[in-house]
Amino acid sequence: MLGGFASGLVLYWITNNLITVIQQYTIMTMHGHRPDLFGNIKSSVPVGRKKPDNK
Repeated sequence: MLGGFASGLVLYWITNNLITVIQQYTIMTMHGHRPDLFGNIKSSVPVGRKKPDNK
C-alpha cells in the first residue's frame, strides 16, 4: 500500500500521525476527558455476535 512512495515520505507520514495522536490524547486528558482509543474499533468488530438473517 505504501510501497509506491519514497521511504522518507512514509517515515514522515507515520511519525507525524503518531505525534498527532499523542498530542490529541495529552490535550484531551489535560482537559478532563479520558479518550477511548479503541472504542470505535471494538464496537465495529462483531465478536461473539450472531449476524442477523437478511431473508
